[in-house]
Amino acid sequence: MDEKSFSGKPGGEARLRYDLSDYQILTPGSFVICAQTGKPIPLEELRYWNPQRQEAYINAVASTAREAALNPASGDAAIATAPDTDE
Repeated sequence: MDEKSFSGKPGGEARLRYDLSDYQILTPGSFVICAQTGKPIPLEELRYWNPQRQEAYINAVASTAREAALNPASGDAAIATAPDTDE
């Protein structure tokens, strides 16, 4: 069985371990929470995460905004206030 196809308890929050190109399900569930927006991300839509911080992001904008917020010297601080989009 493919790990990612197992959704566990419907509607429950999953606990994952994020690796560079994949993740492992530690506690089954159907979603994780975006570290930037606080919105739920269905596991089947999860595409962005940071393995060093063990955080998930709803989209590339949220990922970039989180990086800018935590490391303002590394890029344009205006990115941290980028609007949230549901792409």
